[in-house]
Amino acid sequence: MLERFDRYEIAMIVQPLSPPLRRFGVPPGGPMDRQSWQPFAEERQVWELFGLATSRWKVLQDGWICHSGMPRQFIFEDQAVTPPFKVKAGKIIDVKTVIPGQVAYITLSDNPLSPVSPDPMREVCTLASIDELDQAELLSKPFTISIRSNRSGMRLAERVAGVPDLAQSEPCTPGVIQCTPSGEIIIVGPDGPTIGGYRRIGALVDTDTDKLARIGFNRGFRFVNAADGQLR
Repeated sequence: MLERFDRYEIAMIVQPLSPPLRRFGVPPGGPMDRQSWQPFAEERQVWELFGLATSRWKVLQDGWICHSGMPRQFIFEDQAVTPPFKVKAGKIIDVKTVIPGQVAYITLSDNPLSPVSPDPMREVCTLASIDELDQAELLSKPFTISIRSNRSGMRLAERVAGVPDLAQSEPCTPGVIQCTPSGEIIIVGPDGPTIGGYRRIGALVDTDTDKLARIGFNRGFRFVNAADGQLR
C-alpha cells in the first residue's frame, strides 16, 4: 500500500465501475482511462493521478512500484528510476508530472506488472447531437482542455455559439458533450451528473472518452464526425 504525503497532485483511489445505480442519481465512477487502468484491475489499491505537480509517497509494505498510462517521472533514493521497480517498506518516492492534466495510474503490487503506455491521440470521434444541434462549429476548429477540468467533466477553453438550456433536465452519461448558453463546452466525466439541463451537442464514441485523459491541459485536439468513418 502507498500513503500520500502531499496534496499538490490530484490523486484518488479508483475502483471498477460501480453497480448500475443511475436511477438513484449515482454516476458510474471508475477510471478516467480504462485501458491504462486495466493492467491493475486486480490490485487492492490503484491511484489515479490527474494534476499539475510533484506528489510524494511513502511505501507501507515491500513490493513493486508499477505505473501505467501517460508518462510520469519517478525519483527514488535521489535517482530517476523506471517502473516497475522493487521497494522496501518505509521508503519515499517522488512522482513528477510530465504534461499537466494527463492521467496516470500507480500501484504497489506483489509482482512487476507490465505497463500500458497508450498513444496520446489528438482526435476524438463524436456522434450526432441528440438535441439536433448543428455540429459545424464543433468540427471546424481545434479545442484545448481547460485547467478547470476534473473527473466530473472536461471543460474546453474555446467556445462555440451558445444555445438555451433544455426546458427540463435530461439524462447524461460519461462522454456526453454539453453546450451551455454562453457557448462553453463540457464533456461529462465518470463522476459527472446523471441528468443535466444543458443541451447535448454530441456524444463521444465510448472508447474515445479514454483519449481525453491522455491529452493534457492547454493541448489542442479536434472532434471528428464518427459518421465519416474516421474511427480510431
